[in-house]
Amino acid sequence: MDEMLIEFSSDLKEMLSVIKDALMRVDGLVGSGKTAGVEDLNEMFRNLHTIKGTCSFFEMNITRNLAHKMEDLLELFLQGKGTLNKEHVQLMFDGVDCLDRIAKGICENVPETNFAEEATEIKDKILACIDEIESPGQLESEKKEFPPDKLSDAIPQTKPKTTQETFVRIPVNKLELLMDLLGEVILVASMVTNHPDIQGLELEDFENTSNQLDLMLRQLQDAKKTIKSFASMPSTI
Repeated sequence: MDEMLIEFSSDLKEMLSVIKDALMRVDGLVGSGKTAGVEDLNEMFRNLHTIKGTCSFFEMNITRNLAHKMEDLLELFLQGKGTLNKEHVQLMFDGVDCLDRIAKGICENVPETNFAEEATEIKDKILACIDEIESPGQLESEKKEFPPDKLSDAIPQTKPKTTQETFVRIPVNKLELLMDLLGEVILVASMVTNHPDIQGLELEDFENTSNQLDLMLRQLQDAKKTIKSFASMPSTI
């Protein structure tokens, strides 16, 4: 088996363990009628984002699509949209369990397609929850009905999206500069949000903005790791 794929399987299991720990804490809070902690939601979001990005590299589309929808659901709650309930938590548990089985299957040479039906079913349920949160309380009387021969008029005509990834060549010195700048941005932003002059002050708007910045910084860190992994691969061109 590909050495990089084995390493990814190990990393995937580790990230899923972190997600499950955070999810159990969230489950306890939601079960007792309390609000889930932003840090736990961020922790799950960050790891799912990393899983999604790495799966794209290995062309594990089933795993990527499920992780993507789980990430989308969490993003809504992080944006303050909807209320996280037991149904959402259970769906997240189902998604984590499915991803965990896929991770174990990698080491046992079990094709990802063996989990397609289970992953698709969970993904569709999550998508239904997302639609409900984004468009709550739509009345049946508000839904437009179209005769069979007019259905084409009701469906927006869009151009199909290409799934082929595009790669570009970047000079090594420019890539190293970008990596250094990313590191500096992450460091300075952390120094600002944790500056001693603002510790202990009640700054609600600042705290909300700081949480969003923290989420973006985590995404930058994940992007930095992904860029480094690509940069360390031998060129095939």
